Amino acid sequence: MDILILTSLITLTGTVSNSTDYGYEFGYVYMNGIQSIINVYNCSVSPGSPPISIQENTCLNADGTYLFVQNVVYYYLGETCWETSIEENGNYVTSYQRVEGNTFNLTTTWDNESGKLEITFMFSNFTWSSKVTRVVDVPLTSVVYVGRNAGTVIGGYGNSLTSTLGKGFNVSIREYFEWNGKWYVPPVAFSGYQITGESAENGSATFYDGKVWVTHGDAGVQELYNYSVVVVNGTFFTFPPGSLWYADGIPFVNSTSLGSVAPFCFFNHSFSGREIRVVFSAPVMIDGVVSRVFYLPSPETVYLRNGTKCEPMYFSSNVTVNPISNASSSSSTRVSKASVDESNVSVKGGGISLPVKVLIFILFVGVNLAGIIAVKRPKKGE
Repeated sequence: MDILILTSLITLTGTVSNSTDYGYEFGYVYMNGIQSIINVYNCSVSPGSPPISIQENTCLNADGTYLFVQNVVYYYLGETCWETSIEENGNYVTSYQRVEGNTFNLTTTWDNESGKLEITFMFSNFTWSSKVTRVVDVPLTSVVYVGRNAGTVIGGYGNSLTSTLGKGFNVSIREYFEWNGKWYVPPVAFSGYQITGESAENGSATFYDGKVWVTHGDAGVQELYNYSVVVVNGTFFTFPPGSLWYADGIPFVNSTSLGSVAPFCFFNHSFSGREIRVVFSAPVMIDGVVSRVFYLPSPETVYLRNGTKCEPMYFSSNVTVNPISNASSSSSTRVSKASVDESNVSVKGGGISLPVKVLIFILFVGVNLAGIIAVKRPKKGE
């Protein structure tokens, strides 16, 4: 079913919340759309808690006005519902349908058509699909990330409610962004930054197998992964798998033999050469590649697969490491003190260091300043 709705434009505000969302959040990329593949295995909440919503959120700058765009599945009184929303100055233009299933595709795309912004919401449970299109009477300027990360998160449903996740809670999310008609995995991901008025507690997020798994826990802000590169047998392999990179100006995904590579994102960072040699005593999987010997272009954090975990490890110089035992129940990477100089390798609790985050923020603001300088910073959606 397709629906076309013409709306007028009003300046967006909203409200700010200090609570937590759990999910697959990202930023720093140009994009024309966002897609989430969601599997709901267990959506139990604690007694007395409001039900959850699963929200795919984006903020768009439409000719100087912020639009908070939401593509949402929520659970209420035993029903599963699909809702779309555009918030403008605290006013909402919404649609609502009852749906079925535990596996969903939420996709939101946007484009300028004849000088107007066209936003299309799509839902599919892989046996039935529906689409809602809304037209705003001014053009798109940019995607807004400052204070408004994009991504898919779990929170309460409506009216800034907070859901308390129950034991056994388990939802997986695959996330993609669209650029030039193709879909890619975000280069950086995190969980716990507030991007909507609704929130959740007693949760945690973990990235592995290309998905973010939201389960019962007690986590706050988490850096799930950052982009990285390893070199094996003369080939550059990029992380995360499925992300967009450029090699000497040529786009590629996953691997290339060309000499200098850079992720597709707002800030400039490139990798070249084979500066650091990392040797394991047995084959391991790092950045999605199985080998004993890895070369790194520079000191960086890479990601070692350890059972159902994606363990970040930082290397700054040549080193030999004993591999993680997949049978280990410990969440920490164990390395042999006899074979490792601990000044050269460390196990990290999560991705991006504070100096790098500050640099990313400064670069990001510089890139977007022209698009947002005349715009009042929005508050968060309810």
